Amino acid sequence: MTGVGATPADVAAVLRRLSYPGDPLAWSEEQRRELARTVRERTKPLVVVANKADIAPEGNLERLQAAADMMVPATAEGELALRRGAEAGLVGYDPGDEGFTIESAVSDEQRAGLERVRGVAEEWGGTGVQQAIDTVVYDLLDQVTVYPVENETRWTDGQGRTLPDAHLLARGATPEDLAYAVHSDIGDGYLHAVDARAGRRISDDHELSEGDVVKIVSTAT
Repeated sequence: MTGVGATPADVAAVLRRLSYPGDPLAWSEEQRRELARTVRERTKPLVVVANKADIAPEGNLERLQAAADMMVPATAEGELALRRGAEAGLVGYDPGDEGFTIESAVSDEQRAGLERVRGVAEEWGGTGVQQAIDTVVYDLLDQVTVYPVENETRWTDGQGRTLPDAHLLARGATPEDLAYAVHSDIGDGYLHAVDARAGRRISDDHELSEGDVVKIVSTAT
């Protein structure tokens, strides 16, 4: 199992969940397959991104959705077309939007392509590109986005830039974890943290939440 990146702790945790004979030599082929499958799910969770959803044969997406634990329909070509169209002023679109508007004259061919993309966006809530990233980061990996700042009143860094940085941290992370994510010296010199939204000091064991804005007070700053 070490060849696929599984640690002894991973294997032990999986074995505790499964009902296996004490002697590995007595395991059946199906039990070995189940062990391998469960270890893979624990150590290498998957999200299926079903690209070209705008031209997928009828029923394919539904079958994929039924078979996969997490499946996101997507059209990368559609996302690229919308971004280029937005840059050219042809469509109104920001990455991650569930839909778009046609803002200028387009050719019949362009309109047909845009309408295919619109069909996917309306059915699945967007082109799927940003949704796939969000699914991996927030659903699969269960992370939160936290914004460190130097000025807790203005939410700026030392150069006056508003919310210049964002860090992805595991859910349950503390202010000290954020300090180390910013820089090891900041973490080594960590003293305390301030919740910039609430304007109050927070405890060292406070669990950070999605969208928190935090000032780290450290001997290194």
